[in-house]
Amino acid sequence: MSRVGLLLAPLIVLLLVVGLDRPWRSWNATPTGTAEIPKLGIGPRNFADALAKTDDKVAFARGRARDAADQWLVQEALAGALVARFRLTGNYDDLAEADHALTIARANAPAASGPIMTEAVFAMMVHRQDRALVALDRLGHAAVPTESDELAESRAIEGDVAFYRGDMAGARSKYRAADKLDAGASATYRWAVLAKAQGDFPRALAEFSRSADSKHGIAPLHVAGTALQIGAIELARGNTAEARRWFVKADNAFPGFWLIEAHLAQARAIDGDLPGAIAQMRDVAQRSGSAEAMDALAMLLRAQGIGDESRMWSARADTLWRERLNQMPEAALGHALEHELVFGTPERALDLATRNLAARPYGESRLLMASALLMNGRTEPALDQLAQAERSGWRSAPLYALRAQAFELSSRVADAEVARREAQTLNPHVFEPWTALVWFSHG
Repeated sequence: MSRVGLLLAPLIVLLLVVGLDRPWRSWNATPTGTAEIPKLGIGPRNFADALAKTDDKVAFARGRARDAADQWLVQEALAGALVARFRLTGNYDDLAEADHALTIARANAPAASGPIMTEAVFAMMVHRQDRALVALDRLGHAAVPTESDELAESRAIEGDVAFYRGDMAGARSKYRAADKLDAGASATYRWAVLAKAQGDFPRALAEFSRSADSKHGIAPLHVAGTALQIGAIELARGNTAEARRWFVKADNAFPGFWLIEAHLAQARAIDGDLPGAIAQMRDVAQRSGSAEAMDALAMLLRAQGIGDESRMWSARADTLWRERLNQMPEAALGHALEHELVFGTPERALDLATRNLAARPYGESRLLMASALLMNGRTEPALDQLAQAERSGWRSAPLYALRAQAFELSSRVADAEVARREAQTLNPHVFEPWTALVWFSHG
């Protein structure tokens, strides 16, 4: 099964808050990758330091939580420390423990108080939209008056819920409402994600760039995250050399981060250096324990004809995905599905796709469902999913590439050619063989 059409969001999602209808300022004024990384601000300068600091914070927060288990603020602080570490490691054990801490905090908080916003943000991180809305509803009845920034954040999260439910117009409306309440620089991430989903790459590039525009400097991890996002957009529109330059910039801003190194390994594969890419991705998979890196490595090994080792790594990843689905099912569904589409069975892929679509019925989930349906020989339902994604406003090269594939399977040659041209309009190289090697930041 081709990976054309699979849209993997980066593991460390740095979706921050609000912003639109303002002049675009940018440290990448022409969005071509020619500018330098902006001034680095306060924060750890590399992955090792960041992880050491978060380890210390988690240890301290755990100690406080043991000594004052009935204090909801202490439990909220523990959850925050665990989430911060998850953003670095992708370890679902931290997500599960944070979930438990928030449950304790909520149970011990007085009426009309508690970790309301923290819980809403966490719920969105693990793709539990209903839980986020319940938390936001409590915010409206909070004992302490809501500050404008919290109210803006709540509106933005409502926009996120709309986005993941396939309602881009609703998301846009909520983001504007949030913007009017409190427009911050970090707000641009949401607008950038929305623009990318609609195939508006120049707008997405400008918004991501603007999110790192500050005379006071930006935390290195945030700078690296923004550079990764810009590189992902360049990759999505077929500018592979430009994408690689941005991944290098991310590595320079925040060295040692396994996620950035995985992107660099993938770039080597795209450049044609499969042995070098395999060696680098193997190192990432071994050091990070990331199931995503294991899947990417298995794909590269398969492309190189190293079947035994490829199967070994895909089996390791499969074990991790099954564990994650037990721990935090909504958070793991999309990624586990992508694993299944490439290394698993049609039946299980369709089951995961059905569950994933029920949890988040937006464009990406519909493309994944279409992939699973095609894997099961169900062409017309796949075309219907793609049509629904397009009607929602989703526009991407993988969408049209999948449509072309479905039309070809139905012997609708003319329709397939139209879809191919639409895909190539967004990414002229979408049908190149190297696209099958892209696991991180494809779409």
